[in-house]
Amino acid sequence: MREAQGGDALTSVVQSNLGPLRSVLIKRIGNEDDALDLLQDAFLRCAELGPDATIDNPRGYVWRLAMNLVVDYHRSRNRQQRLFCQDDAALGAALALHADPEEITASLRYLGSFRRAVAALPPDARRAYLLSRREGLTYEEIAREMGVSSNMVKKHIKRAIAVLRTRCES
Repeated sequence: MREAQGGDALTSVVQSNLGPLRSVLIKRIGNEDDALDLLQDAFLRCAELGPDATIDNPRGYVWRLAMNLVVDYHRSRNRQQRLFCQDDAALGAALALHADPEEITASLRYLGSFRRAVAALPPDARRAYLLSRREGLTYEEIAREMGVSSNMVKKHIKRAIAVLRTRCES
């Protein structure tokens, strides 16, 4: 087993595994921009290790670091989605504590238009989106629930997000 001394040695391991790391992160995240951000985070974390750091398996360390960043990314998104999917009353109460009446009205209007946009989604896209965002299910769990492949679930959710983004921006 090869041993690495310090952050510089680890950054060279990241650089030598850049292509495979990039591909895996994009596949696991589903969004190239976010995946590249995670890759940059992994690179920076390796570079920040002091010269005294000794890693017994540098390649394994770099890959584990990248996969841990993927887990953190998904946890963060799930937390944000749970907050986003609160019911109207809870949202209204939270807004009342921190916003002026105009902001509350604007937020409630946006929420109403968002809910109408979700209701107008094609049935499969709506179901996949809600199972993902409201119930917090993984693509594999949604695929089993809907009786389709996880790739089809990804397509449904991508379609739903694109439609929602377009409708809510206008």
